[in-house]
Amino acid sequence: MTWEAGILHRDISVGNVMFREDEDGKKMGVLRDWDLAFIEDCEGHRSHGPDARRTGTLPFMAIDLLEGKKPHLPHHDIESILWLLVFVTSEYEGGSMTNPFNEWGGLSMKLLATSKGYFLHGPHHYTPTDRYKKGEEYVQALIDTTASHHKQDLGRLLTHDDYLEILENPLPP
Repeated sequence: MTWEAGILHRDISVGNVMFREDEDGKKMGVLRDWDLAFIEDCEGHRSHGPDARRTGTLPFMAIDLLEGKKPHLPHHDIESILWLLVFVTSEYEGGSMTNPFNEWGGLSMKLLATSKGYFLHGPHHYTPTDRYKKGEEYVQALIDTTASHHKQDLGRLLTHDDYLEILENPLPP
């Protein structure tokens, strides 16, 4: 993982992920557009400058970053993966845009943080489009895991392993 190498992407969003298929037919995501990345051991890199705290595409940014509470840390990139999955899996139905989260792009950082917090903790259920129904349990589990890490009494940051534990299980038939 890039986090273990001291590199944070800091802009995981729909425009910065591509998918490829290997020779066995396995599909995997590939991150691109590393221009906002933070490189830990490179003090001269622009990621150490005055704008180092706030980077990313707003609808995909972690709640803590939107609230301006913390510098960008590895768990913020992990949370961005959740927002990306929620966005993509609820984007289109029959060729029409149906994503209830499209409005997030026009909100202020403070309102967006509040909306995301309500999404994580509110009385709702995530509903993907029909194309992604098969993965609904995965995304809901990621939502629940992320929500549990936003509780102040947890005392542990969201990790890559938290998500992998969910995603490494086989899809339902």
